[in-house]
Amino acid sequence: MGQSRTRVGIKEIAKRAGVSISTVSRILNDPDKKVPFAPKTRKRVLEVCKANHYYPNAAARGLVMSRTSNILFVSDELYSAAAPYHSLVLSGAAHLLEKSNYYVQLASTLENTSRLDKTPNYLRAIREGRVDGGLFFGERIKPGELRQLISRSFPFVFVNFRNDSLDMVPSVMADAFDGGIQAARVLKRGRYEKYYFLSLSSSYSQKQKLAGFQKGLDPQPVIFVNVDESGKAPLQKLRNILKRKSHTAGFFLSIDEFALPLLEILSEAGLSVPGEAGIVGYNDVSWRYTQAIGLTTIRVPAWQMGYKAADLLLKIIAGKKIRRYHYVLPVSLIQRDTTF
Repeated sequence: MGQSRTRVGIKEIAKRAGVSISTVSRILNDPDKKVPFAPKTRKRVLEVCKANHYYPNAAARGLVMSRTSNILFVSDELYSAAAPYHSLVLSGAAHLLEKSNYYVQLASTLENTSRLDKTPNYLRAIREGRVDGGLFFGERIKPGELRQLISRSFPFVFVNFRNDSLDMVPSVMADAFDGGIQAARVLKRGRYEKYYFLSLSSSYSQKQKLAGFQKGLDPQPVIFVNVDESGKAPLQKLRNILKRKSHTAGFFLSIDEFALPLLEILSEAGLSVPGEAGIVGYNDVSWRYTQAIGLTTIRVPAWQMGYKAADLLLKIIAGKKIRRYHYVLPVSLIQRDTTF
């Protein structure tokens, strides 16, 4: 059996580096090199720390620097952070945040029903000073909660949506409007008799997709179908309409996940794809819903969106001047088998 390594304290680190304890502390708590130390001294201290596997306690360092090194990633539901699309956004953000010595904490906007005041856990963490900033991926944050964040000057960025009434809050999102236009453009090749937009909600992003789709098809009308998370219940109406094979149809889906139940309905109705029915999805992050079924879709730069949002947040935390508050990243059409 190997010998267990004895933990070396800051006092011993200072002794081995030939400097004072305060010098070790100030160098370790100054990753941006704002405190003027001789390069040789800084290098020697860091080398001794590395050789002895000495890392300062994050909580203690936070007290010294008035920084916790924690960043919140807030979505509407905790489980949604594990979905392929959310995971890619989170991965992009975490890639940069971890390089900058920040930890990512997941939270949701849901009320904490175990507390009398039902305060969401993310809001408690902010009130108690346990986080330095936040990336908000969900739109269900209440207006009163937003006002609290702004009044506290809490640094945060909206991801994949923006609030037009809060123009001072930075945002990074994909160009959903152009995604709708591109979907319309490719579906129009099929010369279908009717066009449908299947959406999960009336969020900012979904409204942008619909607006772009409507513009791209104008003057052809768009039939809006609100779909639940299972992708099945409201689709029963579509099943009843399409089973009569009364018309050809083009479908733009707000998320790729709707493709499987829709293909099932089209198969039951005897409508060929893409001959009598064309389908365009949105996201292009899950193999199961895209390549596996040959789904034509709009690819969203999810990873880049998370990275850019984290970059913007870090600049705000550092007190740097923000020259541009809102970023819209381009999307692209990925042509596969469900369209001409």
